[in-house]
Amino acid sequence: QTVKNEIPHERLFGYLKKIECGDNFVVALTEKGKVVSWGTSSLTSDSVIPSFDEYITDISVGDRHAIALGQSGRIYTWGDSSFTGSIPTSVSNDYKYIKAGPSGSVAIHVNIRIYGFGHSSDLLLSAIPHVNNVSKISFGLNHGMILDNSGNLYSWQSGSTYSQSIIPVGYS
Repeated sequence: QTVKNEIPHERLFGYLKKIECGDNFVVALTEKGKVVSWGTSSLTSDSVIPSFDEYITDISVGDRHAIALGQSGRIYTWGDSSFTGSIPTSVSNDYKYIKAGPSGSVAIHVNIRIYGFGHSSDLLLSAIPHVNNVSKISFGLNHGMILDNSGNLYSWQSGSTYSQSIIPVGYS
């Protein structure tokens, strides 16, 4: 059975707000805040996907895990438990941004801190620099980038300090 044959076309046309692809699975967010998933991975099973009791505002997908952000600021994760990790419990579950990477996720809390969680051997997730006014975050296996609202770009890598640069003129 191929992924193409499993796409629930009729239910999704004209209703998708965002779509993300993982390793043999797809997670989509509808304009009504519902999460839909399909593919050949076990991550698409109804028994694996959380029961969302609120409107979902964002989704992000890693290789073998997914993360969703509820309107209340609550984070939901599902998939390979070694990649979903533990959502930080030292602060309230009140987040405003999420991003999944290959083996973990990051979230920006309303207290402006960036939290990384996921694979316990992933040093990258424990070395995220503190940056204010974050616009976007992206990260791979060994390095990450943070873009702030002023156009400053910050980079970091596993076991290293970060550097800052301005996006070149003509590209912002």
